[in-house]
Parts: sequence; structure tokens; C-alpha cells
Amino acid sequence: MQVRLPFEAKGVGFYGASELRFLNGPVKADVSYQTKGKIIAVGVTSKTEYYWFESELYEKASKKLVAAMRHMTRYMKAGSPLYPEIPTGQ
Repeated sequence: MQVRLPFEAKGVGFYGASELRFLNGPVKADVSYQTKGKIIAVGVTSKTEYYWFESELYEKASKKLVAAMRHMTRYMKAGSPLYPEIPTGQ
């Protein structure tokens, strides 16, 4: 499923970290799954903004938790028009 934002995202995003846990895996291509997820933290450094996202993958038929992921995404302030005081490297 693809989610459309009600605005155009302007910034340079990159992955900060990913942790995958296979709890009752492996994940299989021919099995139906259901996912849940939530943002668990947001923060800022002098050069970036970031958020941590946690998601879980459940087998649809048995409701058994199969895998989980914790992921951090960062956005560079220099790549955003929201921070004009930060040089872009030009």
C-alpha cells in the first residue's frame, strides 16, 4: 500500500539504522500477512531531523507475530527549505 502525503516532501532523507527480528519466521512469499506500525520517537541534531519507526508483521491466518522491525530515518536540514540558515554546500 502506498500512502500519499497531503503535501510535497522537500528534503534529503536517508536511513540511519534498521533492526530486523525474525521471531517466528521465515517470512514467506506465498503467505498472507498483516502489518502494524507506529512512530516511537522523534528527534533533532544540529544537522538532521529523525524519527524511529517500529513495525510488526503478523501471519494473517494464525495472528502469530512473525517478524518485527525498528527503523530510523533521518532528513538533512541542509536539504530542506525550512532551514535557510544552514548552507547547502554550494
